[in-house]
Amino acid sequence: VMQVYLVLLFLLELPHLHARFAALRIRPAVGFTGAFVTVILLGAALLTLPRATPADQPINFLDALFTSTSAVCVTGLVMRDTGTGFTLFGQTVIMVLIQLGGLGIMSLTAALSLLLGRGIGVRENSLLREVFQVPMLGEAGRMIRAIILVTLGCEAVGAACLYVGFSQGPPPPGPLLFTAVFHAVSAFCNAGFGTYPDSLMSFAGNAWVMTTVNLLIIVG
Repeated sequence: VMQVYLVLLFLLELPHLHARFAALRIRPAVGFTGAFVTVILLGAALLTLPRATPADQPINFLDALFTSTSAVCVTGLVMRDTGTGFTLFGQTVIMVLIQLGGLGIMSLTAALSLLLGRGIGVRENSLLREVFQVPMLGEAGRMIRAIILVTLGCEAVGAACLYVGFSQGPPPPGPLLFTAVFHAVSAFCNAGFGTYPDSLMSFAGNAWVMTTVNLLIIVG
C-alpha cells in the first residue's frame, strides 16, 4: 500500500515538478543527493521502530542506517538476515527503499541519456542552463513516467511467475504473495536482497524461479 501510494502521488505531481524545480533553481547534483539522503534517513528511522523487528531482536540506529543505505543504493549488503531479522513491516520498508532507490538510479540514467542524445558537450559553459530548461525537464518527466509504469509492469509479471515458482519449493519465511513481490522488486532493481535465509540456493534446481529472476535482473 505504501509503495502504490508513493508511486501514485509521484505520478500525480509529476506534471508540475518541472516548473517547481526550475523556480527553486536547485543544482541537480544537490537535489539528487539530497533526495537520496532524505530517503535513507527516513528508511533508517522506520526500521528502528519496534514493529519493524522481532521483539527479541531490536536493531540499533547504525545497523538500521546501514540497511537503509544498502537498500536505497541497491548494494545487497546486510547486517542481519532480512527474512528473520525483520518483521513483515520491516521487510516492506526495505522493499519500498529498494524500489525508490532503483527508480532513482534509472531516472538519473534516463536524464543522462537525454543529455547525451542532445549532443551537448561537457565542456560547454552553458551546460546547466541547457540541461535544465523547462522543455528538457518536461521530456525527462515523460520518460520518468514511462520508467515507473514499465518497472511496475515488469515487476508485476515477475511476481506472478515467482509466486508459481516459490509455491513449488520450500515454505517461504512469510506470506507467499509478499515473498514473490519482494524478490521481483529486488531482482528488477538488482538489489540482491532476499527473505530466504540461504538467499535462493534452495531453488538452484528450479528452472522456473531461476529463469524468472535472471530475466528480471537483465531487463531491470
